[in-house]
Amino acid sequence: RPEHIDLDSCRLLVRLGKGGKDRVVWFSDDLRDLIERWLQRRPASEWLLSTRHQTQVNTRYLRELVKRKAMAAGISEADRVTPHTLRHTFATDLFRSERNILLVQRALGHSSITTTQIYTHLTDFEVERAMRGRE
Repeated sequence: RPEHIDLDSCRLLVRLGKGGKDRVVWFSDDLRDLIERWLQRRPASEWLLSTRHQTQVNTRYLRELVKRKAMAAGISEADRVTPHTLRHTFATDLFRSERNILLVQRALGHSSITTTQIYTHLTDFEVERAMRGRE
């Protein structure tokens, strides 16, 4: 909902997200600018993103949208790309850039570090480089 967005601090309150948990996520200044423009022109609705009838967008529609965008982008095996795939990719990229599993755990809202470790996919090449002491 629009009231869950704080454009000044670039924060979004995710209500009842994965696992039924509330969490805060931060977004970039570029995304803030896009959200500001969308808020000015979106149809009147209680939802930030709504259907033509001003009802909440169905999660099935979002899954199909992600697949269509993956196909349009030429991603191999695009039919297997889901919103959850994007979550995995985000977690892996965050871990690669920050090298901090606790930060990834916090960003994903996990209570157990074991759950977070599932998301930190590293290639054999990266593991080999790390073990040989080459960055």
